[in-house]
Order: sequence, then C-alpha cells, then structure tokens
Amino acid sequence: MSSKIKSGLQNFASRSKAKEVAPLCARRLSARRQRRLSARKPPPPRSILIKEIYLFGGSGGGHAALLATAYKPELWNTVISYVPIVDIRKWHAECKSRGLEFYKDIEACIGECTPDNYLYEERSPITYLDKISQVNRLKIYAGKFDNIVDISQSLTFYYEMQQKYPSANIFLEVFEGGHFVNYDAVIAYFNDKGLSGMLDLHNKRNFRRHVPRRHTYL
Repeated sequence: MSSKIKSGLQNFASRSKAKEVAPLCARRLSARRQRRLSARKPPPPRSILIKEIYLFGGSGGGHAALLATAYKPELWNTVISYVPIVDIRKWHAECKSRGLEFYKDIEACIGECTPDNYLYEERSPITYLDKISQVNRLKIYAGKFDNIVDISQSLTFYYEMQQKYPSANIFLEVFEGGHFVNYDAVIAYFNDKGLSGMLDLHNKRNFRRHVPRRHTYL
C-alpha cells in the first residue's frame, strides 16, 4: 500500500471518529449549559418609563397609531400619525367614488357599509376624540395632494379636536406632497421631543444598533 493511500485512509478514519464524537460532546455541552441556566435566578422584570415610549405609524399604520392612542393615551410620550385614515365610513365612500379598490378590503374585514354596521364607527379614530385628547403629544402629518387618503380626513379630525378639546396637545402639519412618509421629519420630531438615538429608520440594522435599549417601539 502506497504511503499516499495509507495517509488518506488514516485521515478518513480520524474524520469519521470526529463526526461520531462531536454529537456526544454537543449533548454534554448542552446538558451542562442547561444545568447552569437552570441554576440561575431569573432577572428582575424591567420597568419601562411611560414617558420614554414613542409611537409612529403611516397610512394604515397611522390609523392604527391613533387607535392605540385612544386605547391607552397615558402610555405614550409622543405619537406621530402620518397621512392617517381617521373615518372608515368616509374613506370607504371616497375609495368607491374614486375607483380605488380599498373599499373591497374594508368590506372583507368588517362587512358591507350599511347604516347599521357599527364596526365602521368602532374602527374609526375620530370616534375617540375624548380619549385621544388625553395623550401627552400627538402630531398628524397630511399630504396636500394625497390621492389615497384625502387631506380632509386629517383636517376634519384636527378641527373637531380643536373645537371640543382646544387645550389638547394635538398638532397638524400639511406638507407639499401626496401619500408618503417623510422619515427624516419623523426622526427630527422625535429627537426634538427627547428621543435620542433614532439615526436611520431606512437601515434597520443601523436603527437597532443605535437606539437605546430603554426605549420601546411598536
């Protein structure tokens, strides 16, 4: 038998033995690790300061942000709602008249838009002005030329809020544009209101790396 063949067989045998030993070592390591973890005391629950929770959503997310604000207004430091839907019944009619098929999605979720279908009001943020007025700070951005969610949605919400709750910290900014989110404006506003570390929303890896762990994002 040549030396090359002999050397090759020895290498093959050593690799095979290593493959057999590796799972056993892994099992032992796993068992030891499990024992160590079981012996540790669970960490104390982390408290989240209410005034360090910020909320942002755009379009349908803006609608959800307003509903979340209504559900728990005392929870948020600052809420930003970009080009939101605030009145589902009104938006259903607008979509249908403009030939936008979003009205079909609405009907698939909560049924036909009939006068007795209370879900259209139940899912509309404008129904909960009294609750939303209690939030620490809310800013709404509306696009002047929005062809998806008409600017009248945000304007109606804001004007009704002003009439009923003039002292509420609710603000409206109309920008020159359509149905989109200006993330730089979101970052600037949050940073201005005390949220440090929101450097780059476009780069998720960068965003997660730089945002302080004590802050919570939804």
